[in-house]
Amino acid sequence: MTVNVETRGEDTEQVMQFLIKRITLKHAIQRRDDFGEPRENFNRDWSDYKNGFGDPAKEFWLGNENIYMLTNNEDYMLRVELEDFEGNKRYAQYSHFKIYSEAEYYKLEIDGYEGNAGDSLNDPWYGSNNSPFSTYNRDNDRSSLNCASMLKGGWWWKSCGRGLNGLYLNDPQDLTARQGMDYSKNVEHLEIIL
Repeated sequence: MTVNVETRGEDTEQVMQFLIKRITLKHAIQRRDDFGEPRENFNRDWSDYKNGFGDPAKEFWLGNENIYMLTNNEDYMLRVELEDFEGNKRYAQYSHFKIYSEAEYYKLEIDGYEGNAGDSLNDPWYGSNNSPFSTYNRDNDRSSLNCASMLKGGWWWKSCGRGLNGLYLNDPQDLTARQGMDYSKNVEHLEIIL
């Protein structure tokens, strides 16, 4: 989906910031699904995750800078919706969600969990809360390994465990698929909504 905005002499960046802040429906900041080939590649560099990529009608990442602009001045709730290959649906909802600026590596801050998917973002060992964002070319995680490189996707990695932008496998029988709703490896549909 492409949206063309005619600014009529106005500052384009200012107009885009206005539009982002004035959207009144729920904002999807990430979506993964089996829309067929070719799949969107989520193993991207820092610049791509900063600016966003993909097709908003299919698979995409809104962009850390856009998410920061949305969540910096207002309170937002975060909802993660997951569906596995058997059609089981789960969700994790956080009453508080924000990310910090690029100068702070887009650090994630969440609180107030409810849902039935498990509170994996707050897990003391593998969770993402209070973690900076990492990509294969900007390793900001706490692990001695480069989690984003090893797990093939940018995320708020604390240790190399749970993230939702890793390699997407569309075969539930794949030998590397793990049990549980925490992993993109056995999730058929994933959407992160503000």
